[in-house]
Amino acid sequence: MFPLKLCGTWCLIYTTNRAFIENSELQIDYKKVRFSSKYETYNMEITKNIYGVIRADEINAKIIWIKKIDYEIDTKILPIIKMPYKNEKICKSELKYTLDDTLNINDGENEYVFIRSIIEKKNDTIIRVFITQLILDYIIRHIT
Repeated sequence: MFPLKLCGTWCLIYTTNRAFIENSELQIDYKKVRFSSKYETYNMEITKNIYGVIRADEINAKIIWIKKIDYEIDTKILPIIKMPYKNEKICKSELKYTLDDTLNINDGENEYVFIRSIIEKKNDTIIRVFITQLILDYIIRHIT
């Protein structure tokens, strides 16, 4: 039986894997998993989302990462742009986890420590939509 205490959003606070140290979160929605890592470049926030399916019991969990990956680009002026990307390889990870106030995951090579988080999703504001409308209007009027 799937442990319901796993469900929710978890923020990464410590790992031995240097690829996922900052601004990473794990969202578990019963059997669906989304791992997101964020980084900033050129005053834009880029989020890489990796999707998977989880099967868990009281001690062990298996995650199958699927080919679906997408990037979200937040320019802080325009609405969030989503770009899909197709990954060619599928990975299967076997995990051992412990659950108290934190979620400790050990995949054999690396250790990950997550803490439960309540993060609000940023929605596009009416001002961003209006600025996008003005930019597109300007481009369309000056094409001819």
